[in-house]
Amino acid sequence: MTTPAAAAAGGGREAIERDLDAAFVTLLGAERRLRARQPPQPGGLSYNERRALLVLAEHGTSTTGELAVALDLSPPSVTVLVDRLHHDGLVDRRRCVADRRRVLLSITAAARPPLATARTTWQTGWHAALHDTDPRDLHAAVTVIGRLADAIRGLDCRSCWNSSRP
Repeated sequence: MTTPAAAAAGGGREAIERDLDAAFVTLLGAERRLRARQPPQPGGLSYNERRALLVLAEHGTSTTGELAVALDLSPPSVTVLVDRLHHDGLVDRRRCVADRRRVLLSITAAARPPLATARTTWQTGWHAALHDTDPRDLHAAVTVIGRLADAIRGLDCRSCWNSSRP
């Protein structure tokens, strides 16, 4: 793999995009391994449960469908996840006053301590990894990651791979 500095110095845009692709695949692998290392433990939260609580804390209230979109998970998976969080007293469900068909989700007071611990742990790791990164580079990373997410959402995987074999 060409290093980013080597690509910028003489490898051109294609080399930089290859480096970005490789870095992105590495990031996805690291995230996948993190999820695998963090199965639900008795009395603990899974990776996706923590993510759900963080989203609900940030948004105040959400429906299951809105939470599914925010977490990029299927609605049935989020329903199971929310059932566990509700059973454990970490998420409250209530009917929307304006539209009784909608059920609004929010975190409970009991969710705040584990959520604060998860947030502190995550932020400490991010700060350690990024503390010396130029803010302009961080801003560029936000832009690039957003564009990559949009590109992935727009992919038609049926046309990504030729399913015929020679």
